[in-house]
Order: sequence, then structure tokens, then C-alpha cells
Amino acid sequence: MQKVTSAAALSLAFILPFAGGMLGCGKPPDPQEVLRQQAAASFEPLDAKYLDRAHSAIEQADPLVPTAYELSLHALAVANSDFIQGLETIPMPDDSRGDAQALVDDAKQLLQGAVACEALIASGSVCQASAVNDWIHTRNAADRKLRMDLHLDPSKVPD
Repeated sequence: MQKVTSAAALSLAFILPFAGGMLGCGKPPDPQEVLRQQAAASFEPLDAKYLDRAHSAIEQADPLVPTAYELSLHALAVANSDFIQGLETIPMPDDSRGDAQALVDDAKQLLQGAVACEALIASGSVCQASAVNDWIHTRNAADRKLRMDLHLDPSKVPD
């Protein structure tokens, strides 16, 4: 029995270094994929918060009641401003940077448009709701594209 145990121990002593080398020879994780996962983990709560705030702002909008529409535009502008600031702090993988910048640009366009419409309404002028809707749709399309890049569910963003 002792000889079998010694032989088994000797065999294990010889095999383990090779087995350890084989276990450890898996490819290290791709740094861009690790960055994508980190970006997704940071982006998801930021985007969810923006979408909730934007939804609330849009629900309170009533183009027939100028003060309600003005307040809605203001809330939408603030939500976009906060979103842009948060998104610009998230490091993105190389192949997602362009889509992240496109989303920042479209969110800025919506922010500027909402502020301009808010000012028009405050001065007694009219702001076209269709223009605001176009900016929202453009921004949301860019959001869905970045979500796909980050392997997140694009259906969470309304059309």
C-alpha cells in the first residue's frame, strides 16, 4: 500500500506542474471586452435614470397649457444635461466611442432644442412639438445603438 501511495504522489508531483500550466493557458480577457462590460455596468443605471426622468417630463407636457409644456421642456433639458455629464465620464471601448459621441451630440441637440423652445414659450411665442419629438426620436435611436454596442437591451429605449 505504501508503494502505491508513493508512486501516486510521485506521479502527481510530475503531472501537476503540467496540469497547472494547461489550466492557466486560457486566453486572458480582451481588455476592450472588459472595458465594454465596465461601460455597460456604468451606462445602464445612468440611462435608466435618464429614461425615467424623460418619461416623467414628457408625461407632464401639454402643448395646450404653455406653462406645463414649458416646465416639461425644462425637466427634459435638465435630464439631458445630467445624462450628458454622466455619459462623458464613462470610458468606452474603442469600437463604441463613436456611438457614445453620437449619443452625446444628439442629447446636446435635444438639450439645446428644449432650452430654445422653453425660451420661446416663456416669451409668448410658439414652439413646434414636432421638432421636439424629432430630437427625442433621434436621441433615442442613438441610445439604442450604443446599448447594442454595449450588449444591453435596446428595447428599453422607446421609439
